[in-house]
Amino acid sequence: MTKIEPVVYLDMDGVCTDFVSAGTLAHDRIPAEILAEWERDFKAEFRPYVVMGLDKAEYWRTIDDQGEAFWTGLDEYPWFWQLYESLREIAPVIFLSAASRAPTSLSGKLKWLQARFGEGFREYIFTAYKQQVAGHLALLVDDNDRNAQRFTDAGGTSVLFPQPWNSGPRVENKLDYALARVRDWYASLTGAWPS
Repeated sequence: MTKIEPVVYLDMDGVCTDFVSAGTLAHDRIPAEILAEWERDFKAEFRPYVVMGLDKAEYWRTIDDQGEAFWTGLDEYPWFWQLYESLREIAPVIFLSAASRAPTSLSGKLKWLQARFGEGFREYIFTAYKQQVAGHLALLVDDNDRNAQRFTDAGGTSVLFPQPWNSGPRVENKLDYALARVRDWYASLTGAWPS
């Protein structure tokens, strides 16, 4: 019988990739201005089209019209590699991401991962139902309040990665904050901090 080990599920958009800036640029807006407005007037509003005053269908149509290139072209956040490598020192990491309704979102996200980890990379799950993989030994790092709460309600543990569009704390160093919460989780499971 195989022993089940702790696992960290890592969201992509908003944690690893800068989806918000790309979505803002796709609508001919300036990301810094939209983010400033988000912080000032729309704290914890997850939907970027609301912040930009756009219709939901129009917002997604503009992104979907860019096809796979939108998703493969997403920039990594500056903390991406340090976050990923630090998490891997704690437990195996599996990317857990929802695709949009456009098939090119799914293929684009896979190609984004393969561009960084190689064509044989298999440590990912694409689903909008992240809570389905929750369990006592599972932790989700996500920027979406609803995903984090559902994961916790289903028996897992979640760390809400601080962003203007969620209810997480406003901290100067998002990476340090998230990693400290993950280390606390690991210590609660094992009685020791990861080496």
